[in-house]
Amino acid sequence: LIVVSNVTVQGKHTVVLPCWLSPTQSAEAMEVNWFYQDQFDAPVMLYKDKTLNSVSQPASYTGRVSFGQKEASSGGLTDGDVSLKLVNVTLADAGKYTCYVSSEKHHDKASLNLIVTQTGESPLLTAVIMENNKVNVSCESDGWYPKPKLQWSDGSSALTPKALVHSTASTGLASVHSWLLLFIFSTANVQLVNSDNKFITIKNNILRDNVDFPAGDKVTCLTAVTGTPGFSSGKHYWEVSLVINGAAAVPPKQSWWIGVTNKSVIPKDYKHSSIADNGFWFLSSSPDNAGVLQFSSNPPTCFYVSALPRKIGVFLDYDGGTLQFYNAENRRRLGFFPTKFSGEVFPLFNPGTGDRAPMEIMQRSQDVKP
Repeated sequence: LIVVSNVTVQGKHTVVLPCWLSPTQSAEAMEVNWFYQDQFDAPVMLYKDKTLNSVSQPASYTGRVSFGQKEASSGGLTDGDVSLKLVNVTLADAGKYTCYVSSEKHHDKASLNLIVTQTGESPLLTAVIMENNKVNVSCESDGWYPKPKLQWSDGSSALTPKALVHSTASTGLASVHSWLLLFIFSTANVQLVNSDNKFITIKNNILRDNVDFPAGDKVTCLTAVTGTPGFSSGKHYWEVSLVINGAAAVPPKQSWWIGVTNKSVIPKDYKHSSIADNGFWFLSSSPDNAGVLQFSSNPPTCFYVSALPRKIGVFLDYDGGTLQFYNAENRRRLGFFPTKFSGEVFPLFNPGTGDRAPMEIMQRSQDVKP
């Protein structure tokens, strides 16, 4: 008998364990036994008297075994091909298999190993902004066999994770979870640009609509203002408060824009189309669409939130072409704006109209290390 030493297959797939007579001769009148792990009293497959006999077959193999072909041109038993075909392979099928062939005059046996692997789920990457300019990046994946390897890289060199944990479920499948901390941006101390805008008031980086602003809920360019510094490269992060500190009874601000613009001077035209196509990239909230946040994409992209955020974190990756927004209190990402920046962009703020709570641009201490 001739066999190969090892056969590898993905779980849930079909495999053929090749075995054949040499020299070539018909095996139709012979007895063929396939055994698993030397369990000779319970053959996986028994061929005797020119028929398959499943009387002693383990229940786990019922309906899953038959004769296979070691190659497409094989003539099967007529050519002495006694290969075993196993469908819907499981992890429990891995191990040593022995083929035993006998006739009235001769007998022979040979063994091979079946190796079963399982490719897990696509890795899930998550990023959470921490304090002091750190980002916690985690990676996890389930459903692997054998235990997978996980490596971090920044594209040019390997990174050492803070943790690397493997676990095994009752099914025998392995999971892996790892995370690391990165310093990836500078915290920008954004300042509001002095403005002669009669529709807003600015004091100590606190921004609100003027009490004499005309009635109406719609947020327009009339109440928008830019901040400094501008950015033309790098990664930068700043935060904006939408509540009155110490006034829990006052709800978070409902009317606002927060983002960036490539306009150093905001058009004072309430009909101006403030969308990404015109150089305005922002997240917004409006009282006339309660419980919904909206990106200035074209067409607009909206999503529901269970509660309006009290503090927004803005993460600008100029070179990477993304603008990300976070709930700065629980560090969860609200959404991101993929785009391609060119030229200088400036922080954009708009306090909208009618709220008791102002908009405050938060400041960080200057000794924070990026």
